[in-house]
Amino acid sequence: MPPDRRRTLAVAAAVYAAGVSTAFAALYLSRSYTYEGQRLSYARAAVWQAIIYFSWLAVLPAIVRIVRHNVFRPGQWRRSLVVHLAAMLGFVAAHALLTAVATWIMRPIPPGGRPAASAALPALFVDRLPIDLLVYLVIVGALVGIAQWDELRSREAELTRAQLHALRAQLQPHFLFNALQAIASLIRTDPESARGMVVHLGDLLRATLQHSGATSAPLRVELELLRHYLAIEAIRFRDRLTVRYDVDDNALDCLMPDLILQPLAENAVKHGVGPRVGGGVVEVSAALRGDRLVLRVRDTGIGLGTTASAGMGLGVATTRARVERFHDGSGTLELRGADDGEGVVAEVTLPIVRERTAVS
Repeated sequence: MPPDRRRTLAVAAAVYAAGVSTAFAALYLSRSYTYEGQRLSYARAAVWQAIIYFSWLAVLPAIVRIVRHNVFRPGQWRRSLVVHLAAMLGFVAAHALLTAVATWIMRPIPPGGRPAASAALPALFVDRLPIDLLVYLVIVGALVGIAQWDELRSREAELTRAQLHALRAQLQPHFLFNALQAIASLIRTDPESARGMVVHLGDLLRATLQHSGATSAPLRVELELLRHYLAIEAIRFRDRLTVRYDVDDNALDCLMPDLILQPLAENAVKHGVGPRVGGGVVEVSAALRGDRLVLRVRDTGIGLGTTASAGMGLGVATTRARVERFHDGSGTLELRGADDGEGVVAEVTLPIVRERTAVS
């Protein structure tokens, strides 16, 4: 969610909470509160309670800043503790005094007149301190919880970006080396194929660089990368590799973790079709099933449990971790043998998150 929108929602929620608290507290006091036999009107009770609740709202930004800049971390917890204690004493004492004054002014005036401030305020101030201390601790506790949650989400995002960077670093060097080696060998024997490979390689690198900072992308973008990648591999393998696509157009704007199809396709080519003497087929499909996006990369290669497929672990493990953390954490990646016994199927299921409605 964008910071501006989040800030607006937080302010709206705080105002709503203060308004509802004021309304209900005023209703309760107007019906059940008496002072020296005098009843309290709803309007007077509403003003009284509005002073109490909206004054907390007025100082909330300052409390937020204190919590944000004084997190209990190793090496700074003593300073943070001192700041929080000082803030607590200051805010609680100030609010208790404000509340005492508001109570002295707004409660019903008895027949003998309002008692003197010097006589009434100290007792009202002391009575209010425990309540205001509890309110302050609840506010700070909620803010600390939100801050810790944000920090956890930030760390997860950083971990995801780090893993994605590592995955790119793992995939690109050897792929580029193989592609350049194939281009060099084709320049004399098949210049047209060499030219096609150069075009696809350039388009792949350009598309990869354009989306290098993203952690998610719509399916159509992932398919663009995948088509260039598999086109290069098809030229390199010549007639030993056939690529087929079966993609539902309604799924093209669905978001998915960035760069998950390419490592699955690479595994299919490298560990499935590549070691097979006669080559094989790589099939890529995408379909909507209920509230899930189902992606499949299937090869008709040598299958699971072979020596050649033993090196599939790292790329698949990293991809699985990223799939499982996507959006609401309900994504899955399953690697299994094909139903007909020929090759391997990598199936990814993700919650449907549309590009046009997604927030970050």
